[in-house]
Amino acid sequence: SSLGRFNLYRKISRGASLSKKEQREWQEVKERFRIICEKAQSSPSARIIIDAEESWIQDSIDELAIELMQTYNKERVIVFLEVQMYRWDRLDFLLSLNKKAKRENFKVGVKLEKGKFRKEECMRARIHGYQSPLCIDDKSTETNFNSALRYCMHYLKTFELFSNLENQSDAKLVAEYMNRYQIKNDDSRIWFGQLLGSSNNISLFGR
Repeated sequence: SSLGRFNLYRKISRGASLSKKEQREWQEVKERFRIICEKAQSSPSARIIIDAEESWIQDSIDELAIELMQTYNKERVIVFLEVQMYRWDRLDFLLSLNKKAKRENFKVGVKLEKGKFRKEECMRARIHGYQSPLCIDDKSTETNFNSALRYCMHYLKTFELFSNLENQSDAKLVAEYMNRYQIKNDDSRIWFGQLLGSSNNISLFGR
């Protein structure tokens, strides 16, 4: 989101018409992302992760990230998109993205996250009187997250998966799915991650 203006992302997500000035501004945002991705493409180890944001600006970010994947994720995955699984619609989003990637011959990088804007999402849905985009409870979020893990691992020909693991039980679950689908421990399509310096017991899990 720091590469563009919040209200511009929101306006595009609403499907509102842009002024000529805003159209130029949006092209400038896209150009910033393109420059970063071009730089990453020149390095065999570089990856770009586009964070998820609030649901009312997320559609524009999804659209932009998918465009970048179509361009830069042909041979290997450079661009990742964070997907917040506390949203009940995100599993369908992954299914749709898988079909699109197969049809158009590109790979998908996803970073699975359980969600980080719960308070803001609930408050805005209540104020504006629309259905909350969040799963009804923590158990439903867990089910949604676990289903996404299984789905991405089942379709590793399309997906490269970055799992943002917040607790040791999630790390164990990923390891169990890797065993189930006979995925090697050093498979480059599976990434484990936590915030630097946080939950070192997870980072060192299995060593």
